[in-house]
Amino acid sequence: MDPTESESPARQLMKVLVNAGFGIDEPVQNAWVQSEALRTLGLEGDALDAALTLAGEQGWIGPGPGPGTLVLTHAGLGTVNPME
Repeated sequence: MDPTESESPARQLMKVLVNAGFGIDEPVQNAWVQSEALRTLGLEGDALDAALTLAGEQGWIGPGPGPGTLVLTHAGLGTVNPME
């Protein structure tokens, strides 16, 4: 998937995290992200991997404190329009 094609899903994924109530630096289980991405956005497999890769490259998410976790960053929070 082209990086420009994954930008919108990556931003949508950030919205899912924020709307679920996750704050900055709060650990999120990768399994939850995978489940919610499929349930709310229809993202799975390569499309989900591309969105997560782009989000990581942009600094919107980072590695969590434990295995199988990630965290939302200030930059990731900034991708979400509070009016959405």
